[in-house]
Amino acid sequence: MAKTPDCRIFVVGQVGLSWFRERKIPVQEFPFSTQNPNMHRAREIGTFLTQEYRLGRLDALYAVYTEMVTSMTLEARMVQLLPLSRDTFPWKPDDQSRYVQSMTYVPSETAVLTTLVPRYVNGMLFSLLVESFCSEQQARMTAMDNSTKNAADLIRQLNLQYNRARQAAITQEITEVVGGAQASSQ
Repeated sequence: MAKTPDCRIFVVGQVGLSWFRERKIPVQEFPFSTQNPNMHRAREIGTFLTQEYRLGRLDALYAVYTEMVTSMTLEARMVQLLPLSRDTFPWKPDDQSRYVQSMTYVPSETAVLTTLVPRYVNGMLFSLLVESFCSEQQARMTAMDNSTKNAADLIRQLNLQYNRARQAAITQEITEVVGGAQASSQ
């Protein structure tokens, strides 16, 4: 963002929106909860962003999301959605692909790409929404697991303190009874 001062930021979800608002960074919000990612929402977002790109209001489209690397490791990732790049679709020729054949697209290459690119963006956005949702759920599960372990440790410590206090009270009562019995026998 520092390198591109005229960048536009589009946010899905309340946490990201709150973060940007606290820092007084203007953003455009998509009014969807991230708790239920579905293709319909991804399509709405993708259609809007693709249209903005086609109209020249966006030079490039990047998505930043949370990826669950392992069950204990979550990382922020950034992926370029538009313009399409060869690096996005790595291709390694094999022995059978030595012969290059011309392809005929019906109705035309432009018509095919005009249909495929928005669908690719929509599919990628859906994938990233699901990945972020899964990462959030994993973080919640880890937090709850840690809370449960901490609560169990706290209960164990409190039981130990309670048993010591109870044992001390019983010992005191026995001492008083024995002391009282000795005093009355003298």
